Amino acid sequence: MKKYLMGILCLALLSGMYACGDTSNTDQTTTITEAGSAADSVLTDDRRELLAYTARHMMLQKELASMAQQKAQTDSLKLYAQRLNEWATTKQNELKDLEQQYNFTLSQQLSDDERDYLDDPQEADANEFDEELWEEMVKSQKDAIKHIDNNIKDMEETDASAFAIWERNTLKELRAYMEQAAAYELELENRSDQRGGISKPIVEEINN
Repeated sequence: MKKYLMGILCLALLSGMYACGDTSNTDQTTTITEAGSAADSVLTDDRRELLAYTARHMMLQKELASMAQQKAQTDSLKLYAQRLNEWATTKQNELKDLEQQYNFTLSQQLSDDERDYLDDPQEADANEFDEELWEEMVKSQKDAIKHIDNNIKDMEETDASAFAIWERNTLKELRAYMEQAAAYELELENRSDQRGGISKPIVEEINN
């Protein structure tokens, strides 16, 4: 009987020790998770600045797209502008989520330098509008790609913060839109020269 009672007592003590160990592991996991979430809720000044820049660029692309939808002379520009506007709208909605997560407000105004991209298309005659719009569209996108790439190239590949994922995805998507715009721009230039088709390598022109 004594051996039986001692066995039960030992079993109870062991169960209590395992239970305490499980609680400790759970608490430790929770602490690590909470620490990771806290770290991803704060932006450095450099990251905040880049996010603000990218947000303004989305505003610029919407302005260019809206202008194109109203005044474009070719179907290719109208269709591209529609897709670009939809994409930029999606990115702006994603930015609203980032604003809430990082608890700050992005500017709703373009800088003077960014407004410069709008000047030539606004002043262009109807028969020159598409050419001017494509040129400024591609130029603005190339400049944005360069700026974003320069600011995230030192970012760790393992950085899985909301900011890092969003900027990487945005850069990849923006490159795709720029390549499309550059191809349409070359096509229009060659058509204007009455040569038809794209007579020079698109990739070479895009990288210039």
